[in-house]
Parts: sequence; structure tokens; C-alpha cells
Amino acid sequence: TILNSMHKYQPRFHIVKANDILKLPCSTFRSYVFAEMQFIAVTAYQNDKITQLKIDNNPFAKGFRDTGNQRREKRKLQQYEKRSQEADRKCAPISDLSAQGFGDTKSS
Repeated sequence: TILNSMHKYQPRFHIVKANDILKLPCSTFRSYVFAEMQFIAVTAYQNDKITQLKIDNNPFAKGFRDTGNQRREKRKLQQYEKRSQEADRKCAPISDLSAQGFGDTKSS
């Protein structure tokens, strides 16, 4: 089944009673609709965890693999660089410790 993005769908279940597949068009059937199963198809997700879940579990999510991974890897790199810069600001080099009143850093 091919779905169009941003279209609303309502799945229906059809139960057919037939002894022979050739008699299928003439057979009696019952249809069931569950309002709870309505959904809107989307092609992009705002939540990275949902995107990753789709990539990991949907073999047809090839379109997400390239762009999703690149975007996620870029974001991880940015977060790593930000944490690294924050750590650099918090940590003073050993040569600066004596200037900050921590005593002589040279061993005697």
C-alpha cells in the first residue's frame, strides 16, 4: 500500500466467508472499522528518537537512512564540541594553578 504524506487514513477489516477463492467476489463478508486506528501519514518526524526507531525497524525507510544519519551525526558532533568547549573553560591548566592560589605546582 502506498500512502500519501499528510493524508488521513482509516483502516478497514473485511472478513470474507468463502470455500473457494474463485467464489470470493460473490461471498458474504463483514467489514469492521475502528475509529482508534485513524492516522495521518507523515514523511518527516520532529522527534529524532522516532526517526531512529523507524530507521532501525523499517527496511523500507531508505530515505531516512541517508539524511537521518547525516543530520543525527552532525548534531552529535555539535553536542560533543559544545561539551568539549565547556569542559575547557571549567578546567584550568596546571601552570595556572599557582596563580589561582593553589600553592607551588613544582615538586621539590
